[in-house]
Amino acid sequence: MKATSEHELRYPEFDQGSRAQWTMGRLAHNAHAYAKAAAKAERQASRLRERQLYYARLAREDERLRDHSERGEAARKAHARHRLAEIAFWLNELDLLFLALLGLREAQLVRRSVWANRFLGRREHLRTGGRGRP
Repeated sequence: MKATSEHELRYPEFDQGSRAQWTMGRLAHNAHAYAKAAAKAERQASRLRERQLYYARLAREDERLRDHSERGEAARKAHARHRLAEIAFWLNELDLLFLALLGLREAQLVRRSVWANRFLGRREHLRTGGRGRP
């Protein structure tokens, strides 16, 4: 009885490319995902800015409708001012998130280019026969 198994491994079926190629692909995928997240944060900030304009207009109005009571109008303005403060907070948070995502995406792209340069250098090295030999 043999101690080793006679199971044949077919590497070409599941092992595609090199580790450097896989890393470069993963970094490109990450950069794309961060770009999508940054675009989403930018869309959310845009919607919040629109709401900010709406509530600013509401807070500035003196008398929108004459049949509203003084207390009701004061409550509407207080609500508008409260929402303006909330929106300002969330816009600041979204701006920080957007900048962080852009920084992460840039870092991923830089790392990908570093890997690409390593890989390119290795291919040139292999093409020359190694150690500068023709």
